[in-house]
Amino acid sequence: MGEDGAQRESVQTQLNQNAPLDGGGGGGPSGDLASSPAKKRAAANAIEHRLEPGTKKAGSIPEENTTAAVTAFKGDGQGWATSGALQKALQTWQDQVRALLGRLSAEKSGLRDAAGTLQGSDAGAGDRIRGSSRFDAY
Repeated sequence: MGEDGAQRESVQTQLNQNAPLDGGGGGGPSGDLASSPAKKRAAANAIEHRLEPGTKKAGSIPEENTTAAVTAFKGDGQGWATSGALQKALQTWQDQVRALLGRLSAEKSGLRDAAGTLQGSDAGAGDRIRGSSRFDAY
């Protein structure tokens, strides 16, 4: 077996091993989910009540000063190139803020959807496992 073959066998051996008993690695259940539906809802609420408003507020800070600077550079009748560059920079900034707000909104929706899906899956699995009982009528 050549050097390449020995390296491949070494990698395959590592990938085919079980995870250590003290945790880490892949393979096998760990006992707890990494996050619960409640944590997902809390994260979505943090996005909605703290991150989105803060991002909107911070995103609008440069507008007033930049608009004033654009007006000042245009005001002399010379049409300085700086004025156009500032307008373009402000437009780029606004586009980036809108994109960030869109990503935050998508993450918020994803977290809320995942929380609901996880609960629905758990309830559905419980119903399938449980089956019906004679005592259900009582």
